[in-house]
Amino acid sequence: MKATLKSGYAADELKRDLVEKIRSGTLLPGEKILSERKLADAYRISYMTVRRAIEELADQGYITRKAHRGVFVNEKFRNLSSARNRTIAFVAQDLYDGVVIKLLAAIEWRARRSGYFVLVCNSMLDVTIEKGVLENLLHSNISGVILFPIAGNKNVAAARSLIAAGIPVVTIDNIYADDRIDSIDCDNFDMGYKATEHLIRNGHTNIAHITVSQENFRHNYVAQKRMEGFQQALKDHNLPCPRENITYLPWEYTSLPLAEIDLDNLGYDQARKLLLRDNRPTAFFVMFDEIASGVYLAARNLGLCVPRDVSVIGINNIDLCRRLSPGLTTIAQPFKALGLRAVEILLMRGTPQGDRCIKEELLGTLIQRGSVANLL
Repeated sequence: MKATLKSGYAADELKRDLVEKIRSGTLLPGEKILSERKLADAYRISYMTVRRAIEELADQGYITRKAHRGVFVNEKFRNLSSARNRTIAFVAQDLYDGVVIKLLAAIEWRARRSGYFVLVCNSMLDVTIEKGVLENLLHSNISGVILFPIAGNKNVAAARSLIAAGIPVVTIDNIYADDRIDSIDCDNFDMGYKATEHLIRNGHTNIAHITVSQENFRHNYVAQKRMEGFQQALKDHNLPCPRENITYLPWEYTSLPLAEIDLDNLGYDQARKLLLRDNRPTAFFVMFDEIASGVYLAARNLGLCVPRDVSVIGINNIDLCRRLSPGLTTIAQPFKALGLRAVEILLMRGTPQGDRCIKEELLGTLIQRGSVANLL
């Protein structure tokens, strides 16, 4: 080991380093750790700093002291990779989705840092394919599964079967309301609220919302929460939410892989109908960024200008946001943090802290570009 620690953070850094080695399998259950004196020399820190870090790791159950023998990795520590290969499966709903690509980049980086490879599986927005993938993984030798599931709980039984077989599962989506399945997600209610409130704070009172198809919406947790945030923001600012200001995409736009969809026209018909009304909305909050392209096109074909005549805000902050003219104001999801955290939760399985079910939500961030006009 080479010295990499600064004295001010020495104990915490040493603990993180040892925990990472234990979680990744570099240090195996029952393996002896360097003596405190040798650790102090290797890290060029004080003996007392090492002793404090070792005592804290022992209290947390990572290591045990054996009289006159030294310090060992806890024999009861069930490492994620024990008796399995060092592979994590990422089961994605649609590999053509820019969101999935961003998640995958973070997942691969974090997994490789801990010595794992990532197996990528594409469900192609087909619940039958997703079920088949999960069932096949049940008979594999993988260490864990990160699932970015298709909307609905149709394959929750397959996820439970993996867990029952000792294969941990983390969903990047909170649609599995199950106390045995870990999940990491963004706070979709908060993102819907933030997007709508940004429009309101810029003087917009007649705001439309375009979301997924009605059939998809009934079991789409993400869409439901974003709409709830939209409606709550209007209510909190004493603004009406007329039913005619909420419109849904045709079913095929949320049941087909993105590779089979004409993204330039996504949301076009819905936006056009709303913009042709006498009391047309001055702003649109779209469920995800891709819908904005259709709103832009509908406005342009009707002789309207974004943002002079109609403002638009989305969610996700995909590359499209920068390509549109003007650039799309949006709520950015922390895809890197989601991917990193998903792997970290998997690595916790089998640790002394890994017995509780984890449900976490991260917050999105407003990214302002040129698509929202200030009417005040």
